Amino acid sequence: MLFAIQYSQFILLFSTVPLLAWIIRHSLSNKFVIHLLSIDIVFLFPILTGYTYVIDYMYILLFYIALSCSYSFVVRRSARVFSSVVLPSIVLFGILGFITFVLTMAGSISVEREWEIKEYKVRYLRDQGFSGRPLMKYELYKYGSIPIFIKHVDTKVDDDTTSNCVVKFEYKNLTFNKCDSN
Repeated sequence: MLFAIQYSQFILLFSTVPLLAWIIRHSLSNKFVIHLLSIDIVFLFPILTGYTYVIDYMYILLFYIALSCSYSFVVRRSARVFSSVVLPSIVLFGILGFITFVLTMAGSISVEREWEIKEYKVRYLRDQGFSGRPLMKYELYKYGSIPIFIKHVDTKVDDDTTSNCVVKFEYKNLTFNKCDSN
């Protein structure tokens, strides 16, 4: 759910899956689409290990391409453009538009600051709910052995009222000095 709130701006993109599938159907061969889908699925495997890509919205893009390639095989069998492309796009736009509208009222999560220290990344997040003060928190990420992967390892809520510079994470008793990293 937090993932959907954080990336709610991409939800309406999925209403264009039938349109992209129709374009894929008319411009690419079956063999190429199968290869593209296979490569895409391989790039989706790290989600099972808890790692994400350094590019935050990479899984959304990969999932969008996988859905479009898969749906292109459905569109290939249908001779009717309206019932296989236009109507599903309109229905998806209505459903996903409503979901996006509801999620925008649920709140927002935004990155205020980021620091990169050796093999770690620290993000200072603003988690604004429907009402009230935002929850400010630090998230610690560790880069994988291949530097395009990153894994969330710890979260620390910013409850400091004394303007202390040190943030202590429980992960390996790691301390982070936010004043030195400016």
